[in-house]
Amino acid sequence: MPAGTKGFLDKVLTKGVVYKEPDKVGRSINGIPNIQSVTLLTVMSTPKVLYRWLLGNPLPKILFRGTFRKIGVKNLQWISAHDPAGKSPQTRQKLLTKVEDRFARLPHTSTSLRQMSASTAPSRS
Repeated sequence: MPAGTKGFLDKVLTKGVVYKEPDKVGRSINGIPNIQSVTLLTVMSTPKVLYRWLLGNPLPKILFRGTFRKIGVKNLQWISAHDPAGKSPQTRQKLLTKVEDRFARLPHTSTSLRQMSASTAPSRS
């Protein structure tokens, strides 16, 4: 995993906030039960067959098995665009539509997130 990705995950998925260590060996305790699903969106120039079969799908394995399942997130989906430069405009549009549809089905929490960030932002006096 690239160091930048690892650093991002370490900052966002903070132990004690997002998850807690279990008392016994096993799955960590999800500290944010509102996280019902995770959708991983990737764009890469590596051909799909090469990435899945020769390289073994490293990114979804690391993030899904090694991170999100351990904190109790069960609904995981991977949307990947392999070699978008080699695809027709129609194929690229289908992928964009699929991504838009996926995120449109999610509960809309953007307003509450904006309100949260506004209430925690430092005042400008």
